[in-house]
Amino acid sequence: GSRLSITPGRETTAISGVALRKNFHRQMLILSESLRFPSFENETLGLVKEAMMASSDPSYMSAEERGHRMLIEAIFPDNHPFRHLATEQSLASIPEADVVSFFRANYGPKTTKLIVTGSFEVDDMRSLLEEVFGDWKSDATPPTAVFPETQATAITPGTVREKVSGSADVITMVGRSGISRCADNYWVALVANQILGGDT
Repeated sequence: GSRLSITPGRETTAISGVALRKNFHRQMLILSESLRFPSFENETLGLVKEAMMASSDPSYMSAEERGHRMLIEAIFPDNHPFRHLATEQSLASIPEADVVSFFRANYGPKTTKLIVTGSFEVDDMRSLLEEVFGDWKSDATPPTAVFPETQATAITPGTVREKVSGSADVITMVGRSGISRCADNYWVALVANQILGGDT
């Protein structure tokens, strides 16, 4: 058997797969075809947009989801890309041509990292991957993202409240911008956060 999944996110697209050794070559062929020749048909694109628009409609969100959106808007300034979340209007306005252009500009061998683990001979695996992906051509180049500084002192302390009709829960969220991952004490802060409640 085998399993292959492709999950897009805000900053990355994660591709994961598990396969028996006898099925691995076929799995890589399927992955190669998916990366090189994705389908952006209008009908499929329309269905995806409809599903995403429904999930972005505040009337369908849970109190926790709405609280998370409000917290993001309270933390990040207007000029920060993390502040701007998808809305029904922004999703509806995306044409097929923009989706295709985004794919061509961002998906290619120079923007993709491939990691394989398991029981195999390194030379054999290298030969297999070169056979499958060796002629993959693309003009996509790694993007250079520049994010504005988000200092804690720049955030105005305050409270945001919203009544969610029909919700039986009262959701409280407290947050602020975190330290940079490049900071010397980033891992110290991560451990401290885990001790204080992290994922419990």
